[in-house]
Amino acid sequence: MENEIKSIAISLKSIAKSISSLAEDTKANKKLKEELLTNLDGLMEGVERIQDDFGIK
Repeated sequence: MENEIKSIAISLKSIAKSISSLAEDTKANKKLKEELLTNLDGLMEGVERIQDDFGIK
């Protein structure tokens, strides 16, 4: 019985670590997505300026 409880405790700790890692990855991915969208917006603005400067539509 004691070994089973110890095994369950170890498993629960492992699950908790996995969930924590997943949460951190999700948070990092959200931040990366926001940064990429910001950079993409800036790129699109730059392209539009170049098109305007050279009369390209």
